[in-house]
Amino acid sequence: MGEVRNEHGERAAHEAPAVREGRAAREGRAARETGAVHEGHTGREAGGGHEVPVAREAGDGHDEGVARAFVGLAEALVADIDAIDLLSTLTLHCVTALGARSSGVMLADPQGKLVVMATSDERARELDLREIQSGQGPCLDCYRTGEVQFSADLENEARWPAFTPLARAHGYRSLSAVPMRLRNRVVGTLNMMHPRPRAAGDAELRTAQAFADLTTVGLVSQGAADGEDALKEQLRAVGSSRSLVERAVTEVAAHMDVRTGDAFQALQDRSRRDGVRLVDLAREITDGAFDVAALDGEVGGRIRGSGGGTG
Repeated sequence: MGEVRNEHGERAAHEAPAVREGRAAREGRAARETGAVHEGHTGREAGGGHEVPVAREAGDGHDEGVARAFVGLAEALVADIDAIDLLSTLTLHCVTALGARSSGVMLADPQGKLVVMATSDERARELDLREIQSGQGPCLDCYRTGEVQFSADLENEARWPAFTPLARAHGYRSLSAVPMRLRNRVVGTLNMMHPRPRAAGDAELRTAQAFADLTTVGLVSQGAADGEDALKEQLRAVGSSRSLVERAVTEVAAHMDVRTGDAFQALQDRSRRDGVRLVDLAREITDGAFDVAALDGEVGGRIRGSGGGTG
């Protein structure tokens, strides 16, 4: 399950070892060894006006950036935030700490089919949906095989003839996907997308795997139950939460005339500021118990004031 496949479908020379025992020690080692990038800053997404995290080049603070990501994930678990908020946090850490241009999470539904659960930006979400529709791509192969998938340059990629042109059309040239695992079962995937050809180091893939493993354990532990049926029920609950949040985001975006990504960020900010779970706030909005007009000032200042909009 820890093998890495390159663009020729061969086992790569390096492997991403399983993060099972001694999790804390391995996470610390991964944080020390990762050298790709560090803290993110905001930049405008191509083709749109809103701002999204963009990774900076590696520097003296890259270790601290990875360490902060681990701390952020741990704090999110302790705070008992809901599943969609947790998965969104995971994708943003892949951008700011590991240097991905975009990142996404897919989880399996009770029928074993992958569903897009969270992405760092709208372009990533669109590509993830297209991957599922095309029936091929790094996430689908990662889920089926339980092995890390990596393509250094999509221009030379032959494994996914239907998907590769879509990824390049979205502005990506290099992709990777690591499995989200629980007790030797793959329950989903975490992917990272880059705009230029690149070689992924073992430490980077190992750190991404540690991010995924930590998040998966926290995600499933929210169900506080064990067994195959309990796991399926928890994944079903996550899917229901995603649908509820999406309906609320659509409502907020339509009311404020902003992008859905901006609307999601506004809901996430408000839920954390008020100390309520994202899914609970979404339920209040869809039930009509929360007036979305209350978000006008907050979103107006942060998004419209910075040149955002529907584009």
